[in-house]
Amino acid sequence: MSESETLLFTLLLLCVPVGLLLLFGYILWSQVFRGATKRQTAEADARAEDARRRSHGFLRDAKVILASPRGDRELMDAGDFGRYRDVDLTLEVSAPDGAPYRVRVVWEVQTLALPKVAPEQRVTVAIDPRDPEAVSPSAEWARTRPAL
Repeated sequence: MSESETLLFTLLLLCVPVGLLLLFGYILWSQVFRGATKRQTAEADARAEDARRRSHGFLRDAKVILASPRGDRELMDAGDFGRYRDVDLTLEVSAPDGAPYRVRVVWEVQTLALPKVAPEQRVTVAIDPRDPEAVSPSAEWARTRPAL
């Protein structure tokens, strides 16, 4: 083998693994970035839906029947600081026609406000006029958890 062939062979041996590493890194980075973008979009959609229900929906009283907190997470986006906890809630909502009904929701609740969603507590909710099962919190200390 000549010196130029040896040099070419050595370059190929170095370039192929480096190229594969770069390709793998790009694929991994794009998946993480795309996942973050999906999450941000889902959160923005959930915030917009909450705002729409608050402004166009019916405000009703609801009694907390069951509250099951999930894990903590730190949220620091859009000027929102603090610890939130995802809470699975079963609520008994006072319907416009007077007959109460139950709904299951998942809300993000500020950790300091968790006693407000304890069983037997009353909360004010915003009900979507098109779908009475779609219930959002009307308070600033809670919001609908985005579907991720």
